[in-house]
Amino acid sequence: VGSLTVDDGYILTMARTVESSGFVGNYYRWFNVPEAPFGWFYELYAAWVQVNDSVLWLRVPPLIMGIASWLVLSRLLLPRLGPAVRRSPAAGWASAALFMCFWLPFGSGLRPEPVVVLGTLLTTYALERALATRRLLPLALGLVAAAFAVAATPTGLIAAAVYLAGGRPLARLLR
Repeated sequence: VGSLTVDDGYILTMARTVESSGFVGNYYRWFNVPEAPFGWFYELYAAWVQVNDSVLWLRVPPLIMGIASWLVLSRLLLPRLGPAVRRSPAAGWASAALFMCFWLPFGSGLRPEPVVVLGTLLTTYALERALATRRLLPLALGLVAAAFAVAATPTGLIAAAVYLAGGRPLARLLR
């Protein structure tokens, strides 16, 4: 589930200051000023820390997001690459190895990157479904996923960038 990192202590201290200040602020960087509008993720951890602050307990949200990300990637996105990928066990193992190579160092800590990964994968799937089915509902659901990623951290803009990548077919769909 991942080892402790420097950022874990940083975010854990931010979550622990709720008792004294009444809000989650950036304790070290901005003299405990809130990270608004990017604060919902830290508020979630502040509530999570109130239950227990053991290392294993703190790793449950990133673990759940990692499993959800892998399920979206392996069950929804990889099969859309075609029958050769669907039939090839090597493609599944290679994607699993690559996912773990990136997830273990970057996604197993308390930082908001797991939310960005999951939001980006869901946005990608929603855009792909909207273009494949010529419907706008998946597009709207993808915008919600991208909004959650952006509201977690500024790097969540990568989830919204999926719509830029699919700009031409998206413009045709909207027309």
